[in-house]
Amino acid sequence: MENILVLITTSFIFANLFCSVQGSCEFPTHLQNGTWRSTRWDDVVFGVDLLTIPDFDGSPLTFRCDTQSGSKYLLRSTVTKVILTNTVDVVACLDFSTSVTGVKQIYYHATVERSLGGGLYQPVRLWSPIGSSMTIAQICTDTTYEAGTTDIMINIESNNLDDAVITCPTPLLANFNQYNVTDSGTVYCGDGYIHICDDSKSVLVVEYGLCSKQIFYSAGGILSCVYYSKSGSVVYATLLNNDTSVDNSNTYHYTCLAIQKSGGEWYASQWPRKCTTDQTPTSVPSAVGYTFVMNANGDPRLQLQFQHNSNYCFNYRCDHHRRSSLLLLRQEKEGEGAEEEDALLQR
Repeated sequence: MENILVLITTSFIFANLFCSVQGSCEFPTHLQNGTWRSTRWDDVVFGVDLLTIPDFDGSPLTFRCDTQSGSKYLLRSTVTKVILTNTVDVVACLDFSTSVTGVKQIYYHATVERSLGGGLYQPVRLWSPIGSSMTIAQICTDTTYEAGTTDIMINIESNNLDDAVITCPTPLLANFNQYNVTDSGTVYCGDGYIHICDDSKSVLVVEYGLCSKQIFYSAGGILSCVYYSKSGSVVYATLLNNDTSVDNSNTYHYTCLAIQKSGGEWYASQWPRKCTTDQTPTSVPSAVGYTFVMNANGDPRLQLQFQHNSNYCFNYRCDHHRRSSLLLLRQEKEGEGAEEEDALLQR
C-alpha cells in the first residue's frame, strides 16, 4: 500500500510538473495580443500562448505554444487535422531570433515546407500519435537559414508603422524611365514611371495609369521597403505591398527582389512573400516569379533588365510622401480618419 501511494504521489508530481512546463510557454511579450502581417502566414493573430493563422488549408488554424528553447518556439495545433488520410497534430517551429523594432519582427520558419496534398504546402510537420511528446530537436530541423529567405512580421495595429519601413537599398534608388514590358512576345509600356518618396526614399509608387502591366504582385502599385540583406554582391529586398486586400495568386502582401550588378547592368528577380532558396538574380524556379533586366535612361550607373517573358524599365520622381502607404496599410484594420493616425501621418 505504501509503495502504491509513493507511485501515485510521484506520478502526480510529474504530471503537474509537465503541465507547468507546457503552460509556461508564452510568446515574446511584444508579439502578444496583436495582429502581425507576416510574409508566410499573412495576418497572424497572437495571444499569450496561442496564435491563429487565417488560411492553413482553406480555413484558419490555431496553434498553442508547446515548448520554448532560446529563440525557438515549438507549436502544436489545438485541433487535429485529417491530412493525406491520416489524423495528425500539426506542429511547427518558429525562430524569433531578431526583433528589429517594436513593430517589426524578423523570424524564420525552422520547419521545412511539406505537402498537404492538393497542391498545398505549409512549413509544418504532421505529427502522430496524436498528443505524443515532441522536442525542439525533432521539429526545428531547418536551422541553416539562407540569405534572402528571411521572414518578416509587421504589427498592423500599431500607431508607429513608420518604424517598420526603411530606406530602400541603392539598386532601387536609380533613375529609370521609359520602361518596356515584353510578355510572351508582346511589348507593353512604351513609357512609365516609378516614384521614390523624397522624404524617406522608402516607398515605391508604380504609375499604372501610364502602363497597366502589373508588377511586384501589387494591384495598387504602392510598396514600402521594409528589409534588405546582402550576400556577396547580391541584395535581397523585401517590399510590403500596401493593397488593402490580396488574393495570394496575382497579388501578395510581400514581394522579395534578388538584385545583382554584372558589368554595366543590374539583374533582378522577384518572388512572392520572400525569396526562395532556388532563386538567383537571373533565374527563378518556376513561372510564379519573374527575372528582370532594367535599362536606366539618364543614369548610366544602373541598368537593370527584367527577363522571364518580360522586360521592365522604371523611372522614379521624388514627389510623393508616405501618407498613401501608411493609410493603405492601416485601412482594413482601423479605417481612415482616426485622430492619432492623422497626427502620425502628418509628421
